[in-house]
Amino acid sequence: MLYKQLNSWLYYALCFLNIPIGVVFFYIVLKKSPSTIRLYRNTLLNLGFWYYAASLEIGLLLQPVLDGLETVQCTQICGLLAYFQDNLTLVSTAHVVGGAACVNSAIALSLCFFVRYIQVAHPKIALYLNSKKGFMLATIPHLCGTICSSSFLSKFYFGNNYHRTESGLLFCADWKADLTFTIGFIVLILGLVANSVSIVVLAFLTIRTLSKNRLQMSQKTYKLQKRLTLNLILLAVLPIVLDVVPLSSALIIIYFQVSSMYFVSTIATHAQFLDVFLTCIITLIFVTPYRKAVLGWLPKRCQLF
Repeated sequence: MLYKQLNSWLYYALCFLNIPIGVVFFYIVLKKSPSTIRLYRNTLLNLGFWYYAASLEIGLLLQPVLDGLETVQCTQICGLLAYFQDNLTLVSTAHVVGGAACVNSAIALSLCFFVRYIQVAHPKIALYLNSKKGFMLATIPHLCGTICSSSFLSKFYFGNNYHRTESGLLFCADWKADLTFTIGFIVLILGLVANSVSIVVLAFLTIRTLSKNRLQMSQKTYKLQKRLTLNLILLAVLPIVLDVVPLSSALIIIYFQVSSMYFVSTIATHAQFLDVFLTCIITLIFVTPYRKAVLGWLPKRCQLF
């Protein structure tokens, strides 16, 4: 019981830590972006929106905590939805929405790199992407991701996998007996690998194009474009270190019933909030216009950069 309470308190603490930095992040990116990086600003806002949608859904509403029911591994809902556990439709919908938000977070990160490459290599196309038609075009990957992930997740969460116990509502999955869960795990891993490969390729193409066009830019413009690209690379490393590796490790350990699975699952489910926090901090520090805006709020004696 204490284990679940500590997990729940940690979820709340991390969420309330991320909210103020998120307010600062969205305000500065929205209001302090020069016209030259407006398209870059839009991709950051899109990324930030999905990051916070996923983290707040998981950290406030769901708060999944690993539990057990005989030989089947389960997660207990310890968040605000625990007060509405009799409404299974609401609980199932929240699970699907949270999963779809996580998928869209990965799509948003890929879009950041795709738009960055287009902006560097094909400026005319970038102008189109910066228009209303371009905005509508950018919604297509999110729409497809939402439909596909929601359809797939609905098979899990709108089934008969919920069990009511004295401690609360559990969602249980017998991975070894149900082939659907194994297929879902494989699809998840393949999707993460494909997304990571696309990011690496786009990052490489962007850096190569920047190097080729260096003589056509002023030193100030080249430096800004390089920092914008490097910022995205750092943002891509964070989810690999804080999301993919911990969650993949936790899933493998849970599958093989290793004794440390409760500790590892706790680390894995909470590390994602550090990803959101560091994404905001790194962007505000690394991108020159945003760093200047932050420093403008501080007394001169506190300005270290």
